[in-house]
Amino acid sequence: MRVIAAAFAVLVALWLWSARILRRSEAQLPPPESFVDVQDLRLHYVERGSGTPVVFIHGAKGSLQDWMLSVFDRAAQRWRAIAWDRPGCGYSERPPRGGGSPLAQARVLRAALTKLDVHRPVLVGHSLGAAVAMAYAVESPDEVGAVVSLAGYVLPVGTFHSPLARLLGVPLLGSLLARTLPPLGKALAPAMLRRAFYPDTAPPDYEKTALAVALHTQRYANSAEDLRTVDEVLTRISAQYHHLQVPLVVVVGMQDHILSPDQGRRLSRLVLGAELVELPRTGHLPQFTQPEAVLAAIGRACELRDGG
Repeated sequence: MRVIAAAFAVLVALWLWSARILRRSEAQLPPPESFVDVQDLRLHYVERGSGTPVVFIHGAKGSLQDWMLSVFDRAAQRWRAIAWDRPGCGYSERPPRGGGSPLAQARVLRAALTKLDVHRPVLVGHSLGAAVAMAYAVESPDEVGAVVSLAGYVLPVGTFHSPLARLLGVPLLGSLLARTLPPLGKALAPAMLRRAFYPDTAPPDYEKTALAVALHTQRYANSAEDLRTVDEVLTRISAQYHHLQVPLVVVVGMQDHILSPDQGRRLSRLVLGAELVELPRTGHLPQFTQPEAVLAAIGRACELRDGG
């Protein structure tokens, strides 16, 4: 009984500590901007600029702030830039079941873009967001102008998922873990950001926002679901890549410590006509560390969309 009581006390302490961290981190998030309702979900987005529609899709544990704090404003000076919180991320809602699938998210995004009168967008997907972009292109190729895969998670890797992501999917246990993990996540975050930005360093303003997004209980659980479901979908859609005729620009950081650059190289060989951009001395977040190269890749995709 003493052991049970001690364990319960530890859980309560962790829960209270987590709640305090969440209250402080939520205060760091910028307020929401625009929403659109589709498929009984409320999706958060930011839209600026005019011209060719360029749609930004963030990766795992992220939000549209990944774009707002990097290349979004500069992109909006040239194109109609739209950045999204994927379902279950940032301020966007998520269906109770099946919302982590890249195909499901691509369908929700497609419905939202249709409602906003967006035609043949250039989809810019970073990391896991590239899986959503490729699912969109495979399923609705005539409705996509071009795709930019940016440090993309575009092929199944099998061993990418952490044991923690699997545990978070266990009923009851996962819910309990998600409510007590913020202290651990906060402690590990600096090392995780160093790995993601290597060989560069994370901007201080991004570190605050990234923590506020990633440590939220439900978003943490949603991100784990994303990682548990992505490989199954990529196994299915990657078999169709060689049929894809959507223009594709593949950008990889040659010192990416999160996803191997071979992901992008293999993708560029599978899709006929794909263009590969290899960035030396660059890690997993080139939108922050190599903004000129990323904007150039988007510009090239816009040219290809229009027959250039």
